Amino acid sequence: WSTEKSYSAILSLCNEASDELVAAIDYTERQELEDFFTKNALLLCADWILSARTHIWQKDYDFSSSGSMSSSFLSAFEKDIISLKRVANYHADVMPRVHIHEATIRVMAGATPLKTQELLDKSRKLRQRHNSKETLSKPRDLDESEPSGGGEREHATALFMACKYLPPQLLSSPGERTGMLMEATKILEKI
Repeated sequence: WSTEKSYSAILSLCNEASDELVAAIDYTERQELEDFFTKNALLLCADWILSARTHIWQKDYDFSSSGSMSSSFLSAFEKDIISLKRVANYHADVMPRVHIHEATIRVMAGATPLKTQELLDKSRKLRQRHNSKETLSKPRDLDESEPSGGGEREHATALFMACKYLPPQLLSSPGERTGMLMEATKILEKI
C-alpha cells in the first residue's frame, strides 16, 4: 500500500469510529449512565480518533508547503472535538487536552496564531493549576521523582506545538524556543 492509500484507509476508519462515538455518547446521555468505565472509554476513544487525525495531518504538514487541510478533514476534526468536549463535561481535568486539539485545528486551518497561542497557554495554565491543587489537597507518594501525571503530556505537547507552528515573533526572545523545547524534553523523559 502507498502511504496515501494507508492514510485514506485510516481516515475512513476514523470517520466510522467518529460516527460510532457520537452514537455512544448520545446513548449514554439518554440512559444517564454514570459509570466511570463508560465515561473513560468514551474519553479514550475521542482522544484516539483526534490523535490519529493529528498524526496524519502532521505527516502531511511535513511534506506539503501549505500545511492546511481540506474542509472535509477540518469538519471531521471539529466533529471529534465536539465529541471530546461532550465527554469532557464528565472530566474537568481533560480541558487541557481539549485546548490542545482546538489549537491543532486552528493550525490545520491556517488561522491567525494569536488565538492558537492563547489556547496553548490556557492548556499549560490549567495543567499548572491542576497540579498545584493536587499537591495541596493530597500528599505525594513516597517517590517524589515521579511526575504528577496531571497534564504533563499536554504541557509538553503545548510547548512543542508552540515551537513548531507558531511564528517566531510570538515568542518573546530568540532563546525562548530552545528553552521551551528543552522543557518539553525533560517533561517527556519523566513520563
